Formats: sequence, C-alpha cells, structure tokens
Amino acid sequence: MSGLVVLDIAISIVFLILVFSIFATAAQEAIAQMLAWRSAALQQFLRNILEDEIDQFLKQRQIKALHGPATGFGSVCGILLSSRTRVPSAIDPVVFARALIEFAKGRQALEELIASIKGQAKDAEEAVAHWFDASMDRVSGWYKRRAQLVLFLLGLSMAAATNADLIAFARHMAQDDAARQALVDQASSIAALEDLAQARAVLNGEPSGTSETPETPETPETPETPETPEMPKTPERSETPITPAAFVKQLTKLVTDLQTASGLTTLTDRSLANLPGWLLMALGVMLGAQFWFDLLKRFVSLRAAVSRTPTDSQK
Repeated sequence: MSGLVVLDIAISIVFLILVFSIFATAAQEAIAQMLAWRSAALQQFLRNILEDEIDQFLKQRQIKALHGPATGFGSVCGILLSSRTRVPSAIDPVVFARALIEFAKGRQALEELIASIKGQAKDAEEAVAHWFDASMDRVSGWYKRRAQLVLFLLGLSMAAATNADLIAFARHMAQDDAARQALVDQASSIAALEDLAQARAVLNGEPSGTSETPETPETPETPETPETPEMPKTPERSETPITPAAFVKQLTKLVTDLQTASGLTTLTDRSLANLPGWLLMALGVMLGAQFWFDLLKRFVSLRAAVSRTPTDSQK
C-alpha cells in the first residue's frame, strides 16, 4: 500500500468524522441554548458569592439591560420560569465590576470580598473586573466538559442510528479504489472552502457564499440567465433555524450519499460487533467540527504536495 493510498484513506476517514461532527455540534449548540447552560453556569457562580441576594443583584439596571428577548423554545422556558429572575448568558467584566461595587455598599460581606480582591491594586473596579474574567475561564471549562459529554452521546447515537462503523469504513476504503477516490474528491471540495461556516452551509445544502460572482448583477435584462431567480434563496436559507426534523432529514441524506459514494451499501445490519467502530466515531465527534475541518485542510494540502512530487520513475 503506497503512501498516497494511506493518505487518501485518512482523508476519507477525517471527512466522514467531519460530517458527523458538524451535525452533532449543531445539535449540541441547540441543546445548550434551549437549556440555557451558559446562564445556568453563570447563575451558579453568582450564587456562590451572593447567596440569597442574587435576585436583587440581577435586578440592577446594568444587569437587566443585558437580557435579550427570548425566542422559540426559550420563550416557553421563560413562561414556565417566569417566577424566577432571568440570568444573562454572559456579563462584561467591567459591567459586573461596576454593578458589584455599587451593590456591595452597606453589605459587609461583599465589601470585604471586594477589599480582598483589590489587595494592593489602585483601582478596585479594574481588580474586580480582572478577577471576574479569570473566574469566567473556570466557568467556561465547566461548560466545555458538559458540551463534550453531549457531543460524545450524540456522536454515539448518530453512529448507531446510521451504522457508521469507522473500522469497517476504513477497511472498505482500503479495498475500494473508486469509492476512496470519490470521497477524496468530495473532501477536497470541502477543504477548498475558507472556513467551517462555509463547509457547514455546503453540507446543509445552502450556498457557501463563495459561489456568488460579481457578474451576476450586471445581467438583469437578459431573461435567459438562470441565476437570477435563485438569488433570493440565500437569506431565506441562512436565517432558518435547524429543527429536529430537518436535522434528521439532512443527516440521513448526507449519510446515504456518503454510503452510496463509498459503496457501503452492505453495512445495514447492526450488531454489537459494530460497537467499537461507533465508539471511535463518538470519540472523534468529541473533538469538535473545527478540529476535523482544520485537519482535513492539512491532509488535502499534503496530498496536493505529494501528488506534485515526481516519482523515481518520472525522474
């Protein structure tokens, strides 16, 4: 097996994981937004320092101004939890410092906390803002760990539902030259895009944004151009939020297309023998779509460089 074949197999595997990672990441972000994970993490941090006075702190003018309108599922949660004070998903460190210093007046425990944070610093507001920013780094770590767990569970569920056995897939790629080349061609087209957002748009069936040419608006008079009626579809598609039904439909279509292109039409029977391949897929999805997109671009660039290198027989 030549080095180029090994690289093509790696590109095919990375491309498959990237497809699953993009959909799993979209689902994870939707879950995090619906369940308000960021707000919950911030609320727990504030409760640790403010205890029973957290509701009064959140009702301050500078904090209430951070709340945006709840939409979709968030509005339903807002109705169900209307008796509780809403918590923003993020607070600017300077805004927090000003609000906390103002709120601490007449509260001995908070005044002592601010004094300990200030220490030898000249500006209490700057010291509190820096302390809050460092604390948010630890809160972000908690959020990322929970997100990775959900990504793993989503990746495992998606792999089991579509029988995406990564081991069987790699074995098939090593044996089927035509299928491997077909996936490498698809992966190369995705790697040629500028960023992950464009890759996600292409895989979702949306315009990537790079296909728009400057010549399009110059030909409005010619009724024969087929591009003009398709132009209004761009904003409509990009602003439509993903729904569970659309998610399943898009994922099923993509996996079907991948299986057709790779010749994996025989992998329809699921059994525990596929579990190791599913687990590998889930572990790959945990790393996130951005990791696999960057890796795919590196592999495709390496393949292009290797393909341009003359072999000994050509010298």
